[in-house]
Amino acid sequence: MLRKVIAVLVMSLGFTGQSFSQAFNLTAHVKRIEQDKKVRFEEGTGGTQTWHLVIAEIEGHTYGLEVRRRSWHALDWLHVQDYQCRRTKHGFEFQYQDGGKTHEREFVIVSEE
Repeated sequence: MLRKVIAVLVMSLGFTGQSFSQAFNLTAHVKRIEQDKKVRFEEGTGGTQTWHLVIAEIEGHTYGLEVRRRSWHALDWLHVQDYQCRRTKHGFEFQYQDGGKTHEREFVIVSEE
């Protein structure tokens, strides 16, 4: 009985869910990527953190988007070009291809024009 319920649930989610490209229904045009380091202090630990500011135009608005990573290698896929994206609670989630696989990365809005 439990297997049937799970099978029906999985099938219904598959039929009612959006396709992957429909979920990312916005286009972000990345205009510029800036990189800097800043010092952070968290509960007595310190260190530097690399941050990236991405200037992107989405739906006629220009946003400053930030993602924090310790290494540039985590964002080596990011270039000045168009990406499919979708709105999230605090920013936008980008969809991109890397190594033949589809990935997502969320960026937080830090400024808006």
